[in-house]
Amino acid sequence: TIDNTASAYGDGTGTVYDTAEVTVTDAALRIDKSVNPGVLQVGQDAEYKVVVNTPNDQAQIHNLTIEDALEEAGLISIKEDTVQVFWNGEDITDSCTVTVNEEKDGYKVETGRTMTVNDTCTILYTGMATKEAPAFCESSEDGYIDNTAAAYGDETEKVMDTAKVTVTEPVLRVDKTVDPTVLQVGEEAAYEVIVNTPEDNVQIENVSVNDILEEAGLILIKDDSIAVYWNNEDITSSC
Repeated sequence: TIDNTASAYGDGTGTVYDTAEVTVTDAALRIDKSVNPGVLQVGQDAEYKVVVNTPNDQAQIHNLTIEDALEEAGLISIKEDTVQVFWNGEDITDSCTVTVNEEKDGYKVETGRTMTVNDTCTILYTGMATKEAPAFCESSEDGYIDNTAAAYGDETEKVMDTAKVTVTEPVLRVDKTVDPTVLQVGEEAAYEVIVNTPEDNVQIENVSVNDILEEAGLILIKDDSIAVYWNNEDITSSC
């Protein structure tokens, strides 16, 4: 705070004073970070967006830099080839220095550009929820993973904003049918088992299907009749 004191006096009077105070800050930046969706399953992608600008119409903020990091490593994996940088709507990714860390859970974007009140910098990227994320969410105080972005320039301190996601275990659906449902001894029935997931952008690794009767010896499976299809492609021989 800067104090600016005025005094007044005249013949036969004492001096009176009053003080006005002003505060001078760095050229301010604003940052807003968002994520969609905010609830993920393991293997599902989330789309992150970071928007940086300044409300100060006198500011010239040189060498704008944006950094982004998780509160703990290994929970959301950044897909390095999805990081894009836009300046006033123009894709400037190739002219920036973009560094994604080795753990794929943070990055740094050095734009080399000067921001004024007329400029907006936007960063887009995709992150995938890892198998370690649900346990962290269950043990954390609020059930969320914090992902914090910071922006700064030569003339400013860092400003930060946080986007939160929560991650659950992946969900599968299974549907089993049989035709006919009434059999005589020695008669055959055709079984069909369909497995999928209702969630968009989910990657569930090493899918396995088990099938068993409630009691042995009642229905005899013909080994050579088992066929496995993946999106209508016969993959039996590769399973």
